[in-house]
Amino acid sequence: MKKMILLNPRPVCTSERVRNALMRSDMCHRESEFSTLLSSTTRKKILQAFAPNGDYTTAIITGSGTASLEAGVYSSLSEGKKLLVINNGVYGDRISRIASAYKFNKVELRYDWCEQPNLEQIEDPASTSGTEEEMMKVFRKVRQNIY
Repeated sequence: MKKMILLNPRPVCTSERVRNALMRSDMCHRESEFSTLLSSTTRKKILQAFAPNGDYTTAIITGSGTASLEAGVYSSLSEGKKLLVINNGVYGDRISRIASAYKFNKVELRYDWCEQPNLEQIEDPASTSGTEEEMMKVFRKVRQNIY
């Protein structure tokens, strides 16, 4: 079979190995085959990629998108700080509900689903008082790169 090379942005060319893997049946993250796939070998590879100096560890969490949001929200807030939630859609609403469930202090800026968040309000210390300083530094850096 002649190999075709795609020169458009997407879909990308995939190897035969990937195409063969896609022909297999789906695997649920609750099946034993998935546990085998995430054996200590896979964990070692993840640690090499994300914690090469051994300074950190990783936790493989299988679950829904909401499970990953919950893990991220729960693990990102320092004691005594507030979480800034920019709520203009499904994920902002979900993050807000997760923070409320954990009884986290939060500052929630709500916008309509189709409304772009107000960057001046987000950066205004009066609007975001007590929120994580590091998060605001990252936000400002991202904003500088976008605009």
